[in-house]
Amino acid sequence: MTTLQDPQGPPIPGAKIEPTFDSGLFRLMALAAGLSATALYFAQPLLHRLSTEFGMSAAQSSWLVTGAQAGYAVGLLLLVPLGDILRRGRFAVTLLLSTAALLVVATASVGGSMLVMATVAASMAAVGAQVLVPMAAGIAPEGSSGRAVGIVMSGVLSGGMLGRAASGVLADIAGWRSGYWVAAALLVVTALTLRRRLPADGAPSTRLTLGRYLRLLRSLITPLQQLPVLRRRTLVAALAMAAFTIQLSAVTLRLSVDPFGWSTTAIGIFSLLALVGIALMPLTGRIADAGHTRIVITVGLTFELGAWMLMLVAGSTVIGLAAGVVGLIVGQQAVMVATQAVVYALRPEARSRMNAILMASCFAAGAAGSALAAAAWSIAGWTGACVVAAILALLGLTTQLAARGR
Repeated sequence: MTTLQDPQGPPIPGAKIEPTFDSGLFRLMALAAGLSATALYFAQPLLHRLSTEFGMSAAQSSWLVTGAQAGYAVGLLLLVPLGDILRRGRFAVTLLLSTAALLVVATASVGGSMLVMATVAASMAAVGAQVLVPMAAGIAPEGSSGRAVGIVMSGVLSGGMLGRAASGVLADIAGWRSGYWVAAALLVVTALTLRRRLPADGAPSTRLTLGRYLRLLRSLITPLQQLPVLRRRTLVAALAMAAFTIQLSAVTLRLSVDPFGWSTTAIGIFSLLALVGIALMPLTGRIADAGHTRIVITVGLTFELGAWMLMLVAGSTVIGLAAGVVGLIVGQQAVMVATQAVVYALRPEARSRMNAILMASCFAAGAAGSALAAAAWSIAGWTGACVVAAILALLGLTTQLAARGR
């Protein structure tokens, strides 16, 4: 029988120790995940500057966004499942340090192609954030996994958005490479701090071999075959992600040209509007814990669709763009947090693999969305990008509503 220690005396026999919610640890995990996510977002406010420096067109510079999303999707499929068989904490820290190293490699780029390749590699390693997310669900007290996931996921998004802002400001002060150096240094310090704070991992059940790794990858197919709810939730989340990702390049390009013509500093600071939506993520997690995931997802998709419709008609004004970006962040994070709360509960013993299935699908869809946005921009500019994104959001909402009766 577990005993409770009385700070003023001996242990109290028979008293059960209830696990506590260590918000400090989850915030540190959120910080580490957020710094890791900068690898995906750092280039976004710099698209116009990088296209000028490396002689790329606007459509070609958008491939920095597409490459980051694609690299992240590959890392989710090939690396995140290892969290189910390796010591998860140690594995996450290794990926965080690898991301820092690859951000430094990106600073050596002398051409657009080299920068794209470095961005893809850094984005693959940046999935350490997605090792931490299911880990948070696993170490959280019973009934509070949604809250824990919401905190860590808010770190992923806020880190990405703050990284965008810092990237733009530092680029104007000390060149575009300076932000990469700062992010790498902060990531190393945070990763080493996290290593000391994370609870002890259990030893892997067996030694990792190539055969076991290949079996692990094959096991990703089984949940999709056996769990219809996983297929439906993943499809809806992927469509939402595709619609959301389009704004990462489209809004940057919009603000870079007439009638705005903003600097990288102004574009980076504009991205801080996303913090309004990110601040609501822990609340979204609490609502999901209460069993209202379907409502949260439906409302989130409605926000995304409404945001793109607003930016289509009011995208020539700062207020219209600002309101649209906030709506997209609120909607996307509502969809993602609620979906993760459901997916992790389906197979608790395989959270890393479930997360890999969900997030790889989402970021592959995000890469496709970025590619569609680049094509739409080259054909019809801002209007084309908005129409494509609105169609994707509408498909997600329609799919969600059609699945509610099942």
